[in-house]
Amino acid sequence: MPRYVVEEIHGSTITASQSIVAPSAFKAAANATGRSVTLWSGEPACVRVTEFGMSRSFTYAYCGSFADSHQHASTGALANPGALPEPDDFRSSRIRL
Repeated sequence: MPRYVVEEIHGSTITASQSIVAPSAFKAAANATGRSVTLWSGEPACVRVTEFGMSRSFTYAYCGSFADSHQHASTGALANPGALPEPDDFRSSRIRL
């Protein structure tokens, strides 16, 4: 399965980024955020997914209200945000920015 970089974005600021292995970019966005996603149509909060080694990226929006997506983006930080994940943990590691 391909490896993706999933970035949670609010406005022009990346609020979270992680690496995940998934069968598709759509599944990577949903699995990484733990939320349902849909095609992006200009919402301020979105999820950008880029496949490793490829220049193409996909952008999705959260299903539900903006308040729900903003609350989700502000939770889930690593216990030690300065620590880098071990290589085995890269399949679904979340790095707080």
